Amino acid sequence: MSRGTARLWTATWPVGGRHRRWPASISIVAVAIEVAGYAELLRFGISPSRIRTMRAHEGWLPLRRGAYVEPDQPLLRGQLGAAEVVLRRRWVASHGTAAAMHGLLLLRPPSSAALVMTVEPGSAKHSDLPGLHFHRAGLPTSHVTVIDGIEVTTEPRTLIDLARALPRLDGLVALDAALHSGVVAVGQLRRVVADCRRWPHIRRAAALVELADPACESPLESLSRLFFLAQDIPMPQSQVRLTRRGLFLARSDFWWEAQRVAGEADGLAKYTDIDVLRREKLRQERLEAAGVRVVRWTWDDIYRPGPARRTGARLRRILGLAA
Repeated sequence: MSRGTARLWTATWPVGGRHRRWPASISIVAVAIEVAGYAELLRFGISPSRIRTMRAHEGWLPLRRGAYVEPDQPLLRGQLGAAEVVLRRRWVASHGTAAAMHGLLLLRPPSSAALVMTVEPGSAKHSDLPGLHFHRAGLPTSHVTVIDGIEVTTEPRTLIDLARALPRLDGLVALDAALHSGVVAVGQLRRVVADCRRWPHIRRAAALVELADPACESPLESLSRLFFLAQDIPMPQSQVRLTRRGLFLARSDFWWEAQRVAGEADGLAKYTDIDVLRREKLRQERLEAAGVRVVRWTWDDIYRPGPARRTGARLRRILGLAA
């Protein structure tokens, strides 16, 4: 994912949180030093009193009972290392935890209250622990990768897990952002859906994969496509370059070719500058002079049920659709 793409998404909607890859200097070789168990420290010849000193005066943190992390380590990395020390069975970081490790952009940041892990159905009986939430699901080899020595679900598998588990809007935003930035391709997502075809909520995930659009540039545009579905409005083209006699007029967020209607999903930050307002007015005048009708909506216009119904009725009238 390029930094330019990440800036585009965070600028168009406050997605919350900034996920960055961990420093390359952290490696599996260093795990034993960065995170260590109480028994391991004793084996290294560190006395209980010295461990107390490390905690009290040198910044070592007890992330879990019997697991300590070195100062200045990234919190998520330390939590995962602590889980490695404490748990005695195979697990793979997944869902929101995997999204944070991959740097995937989400509408809402993953909860920091608990790490999310997946264990295979045939593994030993498991139950949630303080700070750890487990899912039981298959883990084909092609669905697992390694980041800094930690097993984690791949980007495509992580996105499908999120699409199964999160509200539809959150799942679609994650898919759109990943496709737009080139982190994944639609074919990869479809293969994971096929691998998981009998799993709970996989049909919802499959439908979101088909709705996802690499051209989408903001969460508001993701919400707009869910709005079109809910209001029985034909799905338009996305990010269309409009011209007249070979000359560029504008690029429209959405375009209904048959009706020559341009749809604009307006983020509030778009019109806080007077120069931006002036340019937008001139842009709309150019479009209208070319016979293009422009319809606009904001997040509030289509997110809440009441305004969404009114906006849907307005858009259907402009498109000449039956009420």
